Formats: sequence, structure tokens, C-alpha cells
Amino acid sequence: MPDNSAASPTESTGNPSSASGRPAPEVFAGFMAMASGAVDATKTGGWIHEDGSPWDPEAPDLVFYPHRCPESKGGPNARDLQLALEGPAPADPRAARDQMRDYLVASGFTLTSMIDPSEGDESDMPYSVGAKGQEGELIVYSASPVLAFLTLESECSDHPSLEHEVSAATR
Repeated sequence: MPDNSAASPTESTGNPSSASGRPAPEVFAGFMAMASGAVDATKTGGWIHEDGSPWDPEAPDLVFYPHRCPESKGGPNARDLQLALEGPAPADPRAARDQMRDYLVASGFTLTSMIDPSEGDESDMPYSVGAKGQEGELIVYSASPVLAFLTLESECSDHPSLEHEVSAATR
């Protein structure tokens, strides 16, 4: 069973300032749609969780352990879902990053970062793009000649149903 409890390497700097209040099943459904859309936008298969298990949004054992959101994103009881996935190295990391950027913009996300490796570091360092959704959800995509990486965070919600593990079976 994939353990999706890793700390996020990203931190929001603002919007929205209040939690959504949506219950866990709604947050889960939106988060899975966002994650599936981002993976599909890479046009590659073979994505895996940090523990090496294959990414499968339909897996019945896919469980998330909600993380507390920063106070600036929703108050003391707000929580979100987080996911980190590793994918195959793209043939052209810059083109892959630009493809993800285009997908994010077309999907209504606001770009928060675009990073190119320093000249001379292209062989090791990733090309990255970060974006924030209308509800505060985050996507960061990085592509290098070695691998691709997706880090995702759902919206923050202060609904009590996010105080426990969340899965497709959560009611």
C-alpha cells in the first residue's frame, strides 16, 4: 500500500486564506482528478509512488493521511492531501516541462515558478514548473535526464472528515 505521508517540498504563499470546508470524499475526488490529469499530461506511463509501487488512481488500497495546512491557508484545523510521484526521464526535459506548463495554464492554474538549470548543469538539474489552482491546490513538476517528479497538494479543508485517513471508501 502506498504511503502518501511525505512532507511537501512546497509551501503556499497565500491564496486562498480560508479552508474550503469540503468533506473528505469531495477533496479526495478532486485531488485524484487533479493528480490523474497531471500524470496524463506528461504523456508517459510508468509513474510510481515514493515506495516504488505503481501509480494507479483506481487502486482500492490508495490511502492518504491528511497533513495540517499552514495557518495562512486555512486556520488551525485545515488539512490537505499530498502526493509525490516519480516518472520516467523524458527525452527532452525542457520540452516536457513546457508541455506541463501549457497543460497547467490551460487547466486554469496560475504559474508560481519556472526554473531552468544553470548553464552547464543541464545534465543533472531539472527543469521545473509550479502552479496553484483556484482553491489553493498545488502542482510542481520537475523533469531531468534522469527522471520526472510530480508533487501535488489538494485544497485545504477544515472539515472534520479530514482528521483521519482518506481513501475512495471514505464516507
